[in-house]
Amino acid sequence: MVGVPPQSQKEPLLRGTTTMLWSNQADQVFDAMKSNPSLQTRFFDHVVIGEDGGLSEIGNKEEMWYDTRFLSSAVILLFVVYNIVFLLSQDLGAIFKKPEPYTHFLLTNSILSQIGIEVDSPQKIMSVVELLMLFVLLSFALKHCKNILFRSGFCKWQATAHLCWFTLPDLSCYSAIKVLQFVTPQQLMYDLNYVLWYEPKATQNLKLVMLLVRTPLAWIIGLDTFLIKVRLANSMIMQRRCQFQDVLGVIILLVQILGVAQIGKTIKNRLYRFVFAGEDGMMTNDERVRQDVWEAMVAERIFDKFPFHKAAALMLSWCDDDFQMLALKDAESSNSEFFSGHSDDDGCAPHKPIGPGGSDLPANSSKACCHLPRCPGSLFPTVGVMPKAANTEEFGSPKQFGHQSYDIS
Repeated sequence: MVGVPPQSQKEPLLRGTTTMLWSNQADQVFDAMKSNPSLQTRFFDHVVIGEDGGLSEIGNKEEMWYDTRFLSSAVILLFVVYNIVFLLSQDLGAIFKKPEPYTHFLLTNSILSQIGIEVDSPQKIMSVVELLMLFVLLSFALKHCKNILFRSGFCKWQATAHLCWFTLPDLSCYSAIKVLQFVTPQQLMYDLNYVLWYEPKATQNLKLVMLLVRTPLAWIIGLDTFLIKVRLANSMIMQRRCQFQDVLGVIILLVQILGVAQIGKTIKNRLYRFVFAGEDGMMTNDERVRQDVWEAMVAERIFDKFPFHKAAALMLSWCDDDFQMLALKDAESSNSEFFSGHSDDDGCAPHKPIGPGGSDLPANSSKACCHLPRCPGSLFPTVGVMPKAANTEEFGSPKQFGHQSYDIS
């Protein structure tokens, strides 16, 4: 028989049982759950989504800050600056260089030649388009900076979040090669799945047609862009001697190629949809407002709770781990012991007062739920079930509990 660790080491899922603990082997836990179906209702009792979106933990949770964030943010800023310099140098050189016949193969040239169109300098066209798109990204960055400096409230803090979490990371690895991101297998399947199952019906057909048109064009243009970029960098790649400037140029080119597959952005979008889009996974306008407000409030809270240099470093090094740390809370650290909403047959859940009257109800009572009362203005939905007979007289109104109501829809 497996030894029983102290009560404090038990997971909430199996608290009160002595024959099986989560620390056992997985096959033993699986067999025990198959033999006792009531245990299958407590898989997620150990975690709950924070109703305040983790805002109360910013500045209070020590795990959020570590000194290596300075290094991560410095690397991002370094790549932003050098990538812009590299693009300007390479593209302007290609544009103003004396035209030369382009003798290497390109898919676009092969296709256009079939209809009698010849392109003499495709590298110039690619350089012009790449610079135009770079200026578009820079205009977004300047717009965010203007809102940060001259606006207040939601506009200021949403601009702060978008600048640090989206625009600057895009600038750090931007190039015309990013057209290929639309045809990488992971991104293509994600986009197709989203259009087929999660796009609103009103725009689904239009988005599907756009996807079907965009994909082959991205294949052709992306491949030609990749070939042109590599051939323009040929002078750095084929050098006999190792020079610092050439090494930096090759590194930037490698970063641009690796930046085609935007794993981080895909993960972030999927996390947002998991938390904000609800059970159906379809983001409505109200849910997008909820997400935008949460991003702005997180940015505002970070700069309020941390010194400026630490707040800037934290925002620039923000990742999905930080999102998970704020969005999820361990059940044992919350106000309730059990969050599944199912009855506690073992009677092991502690009794705790519910409501301002202090009535002592066990967790397996039909009137117990994970969060009472639920704040109508909470950023994240409550995890659990609501009581069968919930009324303000019995449990106390939001005003009695010190909550306020907000309407952000």
